[in-house]
Amino acid sequence: MRKKEIDCLVIGAGPVGLTLACQLRQYGVSCRIIDKVESPVIRTKAAGIWSRTLEFLAQCYGASIFADGKRIAHLHLEGIESFYNFILLIPQHETEGILREHLQRLDTEVEYGKELSLLREERESVVAVLKSGEEIEAKWVVGCDGAHSRVRHALGLEFVGHKLDTQWIVSDLQLRGLPLEEEVQVYLHEEGPTAFFPLGKRFYRLVAETGPLKDSAQEGKAKAEAERLIKARLPQEVEIEEIKRAGFFSIHERQVQQYKSGRVFLAGDAAHVHSPLGGQGMNTGIHDVNNLAWKLAMVIRRGLLPSLLETYHEERFPVGEWVVKATSRGMTAITSRQPLVAALRKQAARLLANLPPVQSRIRNTLAETEIHYRESSLSKEPEEPATGWKFGKGITAGERAPDGAVGEEGRRLYDYLTGCRFHLLLFTSDEDSSRAVMEGLCSTLRKEFVDLVQVLIVDTKPPATAIAEAVHILDSTADLHHKYAATRPSAYLLRPDTYVACRSQPISEVELLSYMRAL
Repeated sequence: MRKKEIDCLVIGAGPVGLTLACQLRQYGVSCRIIDKVESPVIRTKAAGIWSRTLEFLAQCYGASIFADGKRIAHLHLEGIESFYNFILLIPQHETEGILREHLQRLDTEVEYGKELSLLREERESVVAVLKSGEEIEAKWVVGCDGAHSRVRHALGLEFVGHKLDTQWIVSDLQLRGLPLEEEVQVYLHEEGPTAFFPLGKRFYRLVAETGPLKDSAQEGKAKAEAERLIKARLPQEVEIEEIKRAGFFSIHERQVQQYKSGRVFLAGDAAHVHSPLGGQGMNTGIHDVNNLAWKLAMVIRRGLLPSLLETYHEERFPVGEWVVKATSRGMTAITSRQPLVAALRKQAARLLANLPPVQSRIRNTLAETEIHYRESSLSKEPEEPATGWKFGKGITAGERAPDGAVGEEGRRLYDYLTGCRFHLLLFTSDEDSSRAVMEGLCSTLRKEFVDLVQVLIVDTKPPATAIAEAVHILDSTADLHHKYAATRPSAYLLRPDTYVACRSQPISEVELLSYMRAL
């Protein structure tokens, strides 16, 4: 039996699928989310949530989304260019539980025990046929169903890549005597790299290479191997108090070559899998759907052209490709047994310890604050040269919009960048001539685009009179002006996912309106 059509069907209720469902419901898009498992799975593995992901989650769900979660570690990383300059380690099932609760508040429940059999695309919709015989018709379908994605198989898309020929072990255990209890520790041993991630109360997540790929995956053997390598690879003696669990795993490096096929999209592990090095997996998947959700909502709810959805693959495929290649290179660097590579590895470790700028670049890369869409068709740089040298060298179209403190109540710019709309930042200066341009632009935007664009005027001092169609933000320290290189009146149009769409200096009403009218 077929139920009435919905806007979007999300298949897979892990962190990526739940995040997408939450965003769609917040944006007023009707959706259902299904998963083949019968009930939520308790996954003991910890997921590192990096800075850029925390920025996004705080914007969408409020800064306290993880206030009641069982945080297991909170590792500060000085130098990350974000208010959230740390990595949050939290059990994956806790993250899923928090997102499920938020989804319930949006009157949507995960439908468990529903497994996809096949997809049938019709003229203006997709019909998902479940193994139970139920049919769900949706305008769009998004597969967030993991590395063994049934959606990907139903589309007949190849998962291009390979399986590494080494075996790894993961174990949760309690140790006494390991130094630096609250820090991630990595030991480069001739047998292979060994890493310990703090989980609190002397518990750690051990991840280590164990040698060539083997068939054995028995827990008893894994626990014995965990105990052996701790004794063999650590430079100091530690006491193993308890090994809660242990298991072997192998690593795949794969990516689908098309993130969109007709009316069906792939996101997260369904689109790309790679080494866990750097903790990029879940974060990359969440940013896949952060990129996709606002575009779906704009097409479904705002009537923008469906061609906007083609930019999902255009923007996210290169990011996924980079993550797969970067983690692959990193794995080669830390696991190679070749004498030359081993020697270079030791030299590189010494070099990194003494080069703070290099360390900062690595931290910001891992935090995903440097991910950009500069080459995207949605990123438009000014046609006319900028009037200021600093502006020309500043934040460009396609880059993440910097955050910063504003006002006198502890608020930040990102607190204002909410909802499924564009935000136009207009930076003022001492040049009074820009006032008339801003008033005219605000009036035109309100008439043509209603609430599709919210105007935020960033002042360094309280204005004599406010512009009715805009929200005024006080940047008394000029911190935001500096970050946006706004030494003169400037404009930055931000997408709903807080990436710069276009910019101009001086403020160009023609370029800004041209961008919006082309969507």
